[in-house]
Amino acid sequence: MSWAELTADEGRAAATCRGRTSSEEAQVLTRLAAEAAARLDRPGELVGLLLAEWRDRGESPARYVEYLVHLGHDHMAAVLARYLLSKPDCPERSRIEAALESIGSPPDRWQEAVLMFAAAPSLDAWEQLMQFTPDDVFYHRERNTLQMLLGLGVDGDILFQCATRYGATPDALELVERGQVAPETVVQRGRDGPAEARGLWLGLAARAALICGDRFRTVRLLKEAVETASPGFPPLTEVWAVRELADDELNEMLDKAGIPR
Repeated sequence: MSWAELTADEGRAAATCRGRTSSEEAQVLTRLAAEAAARLDRPGELVGLLLAEWRDRGESPARYVEYLVHLGHDHMAAVLARYLLSKPDCPERSRIEAALESIGSPPDRWQEAVLMFAAAPSLDAWEQLMQFTPDDVFYHRERNTLQMLLGLGVDGDILFQCATRYGATPDALELVERGQVAPETVVQRGRDGPAEARGLWLGLAARAALICGDRFRTVRLLKEAVETASPGFPPLTEVWAVRELADDELNEMLDKAGIPR
């Protein structure tokens, strides 16, 4: 559905003012004024109104997300959509998912291609899937596609390899935080990458080990990360993340291993 189809017709909206309280009538007239301004290339009022309807009055955020996409504010819309979709009680989930998917400008039959990948996932298949994606939509299409594959139940280790094909991404970290990536998968990613970054990957592997419940491996991996890290890339973020997740006993084990606080 286009944004034009979502905007209210002035005649119908004005008619709905009859029988309403002055407060309700004021809201209708405010919406009319904002939509009129938007059609005159002054979208700020409508943006503010839709935001207020969601944030202050608890209405669905779908219209706000769709209008951000309509205006070309892709990054802002994508960040908000992913945040909303991460909530179990996300309202109008299908509308928000559709708005998010549109940001990556998927070509015809993209969903069919994604389903084919899900049936036989591999790094080579990922390369083939993404190889003709234009640079200007690559970031959003990659993230949207990974979320689709996660929803289809594709193995987390494979998705982690895809998500880190060109470096660390938010989706890779999210997979680790969900406990869907084996520590060895993260360790191997570090072996395959530049030597100066291996300490960072080892630190992330330590976090994966902790989330998977392997406390002793957590200590060993984090100790190795700290001792082998390049001076320019210390794994401090992972040290702090593990420390925050650890209980008193594990923190004491980390202290004895020489892990900084």
